[in-house]
Amino acid sequence: GWMLRRLLDQPEHCCGDLPNLGRVKWMRWQDVYKIDALHSRRCALSSFLHSSDTRTRSQRSAFITVASVSSTQTGHNAQNAIDGETQTYWASKFDPAPGIPEVLELRLEKTQPVSGVTIDWEYPAESFDVLLGLRNKWSLFFKADHNSLLKTNAYGPETLADEAKIIMHKPNPEWGMIEGHGLYGIRGVSVDEA
Repeated sequence: GWMLRRLLDQPEHCCGDLPNLGRVKWMRWQDVYKIDALHSRRCALSSFLHSSDTRTRSQRSAFITVASVSSTQTGHNAQNAIDGETQTYWASKFDPAPGIPEVLELRLEKTQPVSGVTIDWEYPAESFDVLLGLRNKWSLFFKADHNSLLKTNAYGPETLADEAKIIMHKPNPEWGMIEGHGLYGIRGVSVDEA
């Protein structure tokens, strides 16, 4: 069968010898048989699963730091989620307990109006919330119950904030797994000023 491909340029070193992945609009599913051989699932899947270009992202992104994280894996600390590097990511512990969410809390450089939060997933959550806080008073900004995207542009009402939380409730059953273990992974987070 055929599947829809987004028109997205991928660097040559990323996608190797796959058939012009960055330039095709349609391709047969069997043409992507080499996906599992790639060094990063992000390379092959980002163009299939992005949600990003449905709204124009603000060019003004806030400077953020990590305030706290509920768990981490060796070599994949929380700082990796905000370091601006595309080759690093934060990863939670394996097999998060049902009913106990994983939380990544971020501190903004200053109090500012926020119009969006972009999450670049390595291992996406199927169910998650984005909360914005001002002086430790939190409000729900965005909620997703059935996410299967590798990049989420979370838009909500413009909110004055100095902190943000990503609360992950359930790993995606297909993309939030590695060798049979569920986990969360975030390659990047940006917070857009209004």
